Amino acid sequence: MAPLKELGADSIPSEYHSLPVVIVNNIGRKTGAIRKTPLMKVIDGNSYVLVASMGGAPKHPLWYYNLLENPKVEIRDHTKIHSMIAVEIRDAVERKRYGTLRQKPTRHIKIINLRLIDLFLSSWLISLSKP
Repeated sequence: MAPLKELGADSIPSEYHSLPVVIVNNIGRKTGAIRKTPLMKVIDGNSYVLVASMGGAPKHPLWYYNLLENPKVEIRDHTKIHSMIAVEIRDAVERKRYGTLRQKPTRHIKIINLRLIDLFLSSWLISLSKP
């Protein structure tokens, strides 16, 4: 997706070229600066799904590395703001739920699931209590 100019609170787009978008506020892994990344809006239940395809470019997008370094993000979905945790989808079965991505021979397209922090912590605590 082409970069958008810095956006004020009143000008957060909900579409880009007629496609729904969200703004992912993340922390730059090298600078520590806040980055506002417009990405396609894909919802899966209470989660958002991000596909790090960068249009099939040979390298992963920079936001992907930012999320690996600091997985806590904020999503702006039109007028709603959600604090979320980024979790990379690595399981082949789970990846298939999101369809087949055409893979470039130079890299494996990454899929990130953004989960509401409260739901993420609840499921994590439940998993700790199981023997």
